[in-house]
Amino acid sequence: MKAEVTQNLDLARYWRHFADNECRGYSPLYECFARACASSDEVMDFVRSLPAHAHQPNLLLAAMHERVLQGLEPDLSHFYSGEKTGDAGHLFVKAVIGSRESLEPILATRFIQTNEIGRVAIIAPALASISNQENLTLIDVGTSAGLTLRLCDCLIDYGSHGTIGPHDSKVRVRSEVLSGHPPLRSVPISGRIGIDRHILNPSNSGDARWVNGR
Repeated sequence: MKAEVTQNLDLARYWRHFADNECRGYSPLYECFARACASSDEVMDFVRSLPAHAHQPNLLLAAMHERVLQGLEPDLSHFYSGEKTGDAGHLFVKAVIGSRESLEPILATRFIQTNEIGRVAIIAPALASISNQENLTLIDVGTSAGLTLRLCDCLIDYGSHGTIGPHDSKVRVRSEVLSGHPPLRSVPISGRIGIDRHILNPSNSGDARWVNGR
């Protein structure tokens, strides 16, 4: 019993660290949810019963967001949409506990998707600065759904430094240049290779919802 208590304390500490360092100042809603879960022994017991990769807070947050998108958590949906504000942590905990059976297979088979499209703001000038080749192959490790492999299709805005990419692109990335003058020129990419243990398919509605969060 003592060992189980210690384990839960360690897991709760990890979740609070996530709230402090990943959510604070970025997502008040997720900060609230992570703290509420860390304070719930029942939620921590549930998380600990899952495979190790599912101990990460953002996986449960993503799984619950998917339920909201599917219309399965109407009480929470008002907070996600911004219609309501305030401390919804108790509602999140209640929803997790009430949907454990549905959440378990999702958390056991889904993984954190690593396709942070903001990476293209760094990748594009990096490629421009090192390559004068025409036959360039881009290899993305942790490619998820392969979005960053299509960086040439993104409009990347560097503020006063200019932009790169097609101006009619539906994918727009804003970034801030802290120092220096990044080279802003398109680099032709002839080959693209994505490496990931769990490739997502954007044409699959479930995978697309998981990637896009909408």
